[in-house]
Amino acid sequence: MGLMRKWSSKKRTSTAAQERFQTALANENITLVQNLLINNRHEIDLEAYYRQGVTALHLCSLANNTTMLRVLISFDANINATDKHGWTSLHAAAALGYEETIKVLLKAGVDPKVRSTTGQSAIDVALTEEIRYMMRKYAKKCNKAKREQSLCSGSSNTSRGSRCASVNHYSD
Repeated sequence: MGLMRKWSSKKRTSTAAQERFQTALANENITLVQNLLINNRHEIDLEAYYRQGVTALHLCSLANNTTMLRVLISFDANINATDKHGWTSLHAAAALGYEETIKVLLKAGVDPKVRSTTGQSAIDVALTEEIRYMMRKYAKKCNKAKREQSLCSGSSNTSRGSRCASVNHYSD
């Protein structure tokens, strides 16, 4: 399944590298996408919009392409970028029931509570109750980790030392 092709940039810049990146992404050519990002990162806008208002991450989520999604995330794509309706990539994956894509996005740190322009979170639009449960569980873990991190920041209390070290290396 090929990804969509027509793009426009928020910044209205278009470079040869951007065009090659978008074509490689549309053709799901992971090797070329990686090479372009390695060699031409400064010329590629990972937040450029497809004409319908979605980013490269959205396209990967819509295609359930976790490999390409990981590549874009590794090059610091904005995991909480929203489309013209305020949906993140997680909204798209949750609405379609793509569990592996959801897990990749959650592990990357996407916020499952981001609200769309209609006030819906990814949890609200999830296809199944199991997916809603998974995202709620993750959100609770993140909130707990953030609370513990705020307790740890600036603290020299040795009784909290090991707990603070584990918070700094939080993973799902």
